Amino acid sequence: MLSYIIMLSQVAFPKELQNEIEASLPASVNSYAVKVVPSNVSSVVSTTQTLTASSVLNLQGTNANIIFDIPAGQGKSQFIDPRFTTLNFRATYEILSGASSAVITSAVLRSSAMAHFDRAYIQSQSGVLLDDVNLVGVVADQVNGLEIDVAQRDALALLYGFQYEAGAANSQNNTQGHKLNGIDATTVSAAVSDYRSYCMPLMNSLIGKGASKFFQIGATNKLQLVLQTAAVLPITIITGTVTTAATMRVTLDNISLNLQYVDIGAEGVKMLNKTGLQYYNGITYRASTSTLPSSSGAVSLLTGIRGSSVRSIFTRCCEAATLSTAGCVNYLYDSKLPQASSISYNVNGVIVPPNPVDLVRAPATAFGFTQESNGSFNTYEFKSGLTPDRYCVYAPGGSLAADADENIVIAGNASSAYNQSQFSFGYNMEKVSKAGIMDGANLNSGNTFLNLVLANASTNTLTFIFIAKMDIIYILDTATGDIQVRM
Repeated sequence: MLSYIIMLSQVAFPKELQNEIEASLPASVNSYAVKVVPSNVSSVVSTTQTLTASSVLNLQGTNANIIFDIPAGQGKSQFIDPRFTTLNFRATYEILSGASSAVITSAVLRSSAMAHFDRAYIQSQSGVLLDDVNLVGVVADQVNGLEIDVAQRDALALLYGFQYEAGAANSQNNTQGHKLNGIDATTVSAAVSDYRSYCMPLMNSLIGKGASKFFQIGATNKLQLVLQTAAVLPITIITGTVTTAATMRVTLDNISLNLQYVDIGAEGVKMLNKTGLQYYNGITYRASTSTLPSSSGAVSLLTGIRGSSVRSIFTRCCEAATLSTAGCVNYLYDSKLPQASSISYNVNGVIVPPNPVDLVRAPATAFGFTQESNGSFNTYEFKSGLTPDRYCVYAPGGSLAADADENIVIAGNASSAYNQSQFSFGYNMEKVSKAGIMDGANLNSGNTFLNLVLANASTNTLTFIFIAKMDIIYILDTATGDIQVRM
């Protein structure tokens, strides 16, 4: 005897057949653009530095604070729409006079224009630190790599400072910032300047990329955003032999935040009940580092990640102490695949993934976990701009396994000034994928480790960068203007 299961669903017509009119905003609602310039500086200028002959150089940055006092406290009807928040500035890359046939082999911006910054944090009216993203340039590089595909990189190159296809030596797959025109691959005999403007989403969980709701800016009396410029200029410079060394400096100016304010009016405040305690949630990031001297065999590294709801964790690996093509020519922005026959995380005593991944023989599995950790759970949702020849560049050390994945063999172990090495290993820690807020793992109690079994000792010291993607909740008291944070 056959039995049938009848699935009941609501009977309805598609909305195109219904004569209902879409909701409209009250007449009192208005929006307008607000440009905020720094309150403490108009420009940031690096020191003038000599480009030493026959070298790969890390030039000293400014490590300066750029402070934005965001207009606030002008009525509870005012909100910031975080979808429109952008950071805008101009960079001038200058070779100053004094050079005589100075050979510059390569000169490129590392990663993107966000690499000009090491830290971004925001403070409330009472001085409470609300959101603080360290290594923000590296975090942006990680996010961009997983969210912006190859075609989109070309379309967004003008905004982000990416290298695009027309100027990428016949390759459309370069994951790097733009070349410095007139400086890159040039014998410089006179002063030259390359002026670039940038416009990027602000990485911030309250008023920028990562925020989920309009923030009621009019209900607090002060909100301050601080950007800290990079301690190392984000430029990969390789010099050849020179007669007289050139000198170089970088200037950031025309700095501003572009914000979109929405005023819903007094009636709108009553309709939405925007008084008392207001709650906001968003996504933020935290980063930490750990150094591993040349080692082989089983290794366990403390990640230092903390948070009540960590949605995912990423690991990058670079040879930051070895600034060369044999190491990482792009400093922290290169990331190489360690020769590990096993990689996993120990989260509060639980090993994830349950079956550790063999990076050397199964890099595709590692890449799949990494995409899932950024919210792509089906292959058709993947938007990564990471190609196999950059994801599979490996950290040198000993002989590569005879049965290593061919993508690793093809990628090799050399870094490139024009194309970053882009390995990362991520793992999704959400209880139910895309379920809702506070659905990640609680890492406030216990420790989280990265476990590796390294087949060979690396040639160079390895620096591991751990990036956590986590939930953050803000509580705004509209009566006092104070903001509390939970994460």
